[in-house]
Amino acid sequence: MAWHPFRNFGLKLVALVMGTGLWFAVNGPRVDRVVTGVPVSYRNTPATLDLSKQTQFVDVHVRGVEGQVSVLQPGDIQVGVDLSGRSDGVVEVPLRADQVAAPPGVEVVQVEPATVTLLLERRDTAERTISAVPITVRNRAPSVGQIEYDPDTVAVTIRGSSAALLRLDPATVIAEVDLSGLGPGRHVLPVRAGVGGTLTTTLVRPSVVTVLIR
Repeated sequence: MAWHPFRNFGLKLVALVMGTGLWFAVNGPRVDRVVTGVPVSYRNTPATLDLSKQTQFVDVHVRGVEGQVSVLQPGDIQVGVDLSGRSDGVVEVPLRADQVAAPPGVEVVQVEPATVTLLLERRDTAERTISAVPITVRNRAPSVGQIEYDPDTVAVTIRGSSAALLRLDPATVIAEVDLSGLGPGRHVLPVRAGVGGTLTTTLVRPSVVTVLIR
């Protein structure tokens, strides 16, 4: 049988290029890179505790083939911290390379910071009432003029851990009424209150206010 070295030359050229590219992807020069802003996830928090303060992002030093490492995004790497068996208080947890999940072929060299500091607080049912929370509005139409409230403040009762309630800044408590679709006139509207973090609102007094839109 005659040998035809140029038969299917195009297919052979494509295969050669792909093979060469694959070789460089696997065996190309290895480089180091720091991937910043990698999110940290916390799991197995004891049922009786709340995770009040934690490190949310870390920097991960990685090593690998340049073509792979250069395109890594923070979401491609996972840093997990297991809180099983932890007790309440300030907890320092070391971060090791073996706690980091990276794509195959990427070596995790180091995590910064090397230790995360957490605050675990007992989950209790303490309450605190913030008085004289000013009324604010949302969904106010551009055509709405002067607004008056009666009353113009409410008391908000909040539930959470004792330590979190003690740290609570009253200025972060929000009491608002929704003006969606409302024009001039007198309206009796429900008040919705909110507060961030692990705290929840349990009671607003009074629960409705009169809003006069001029």
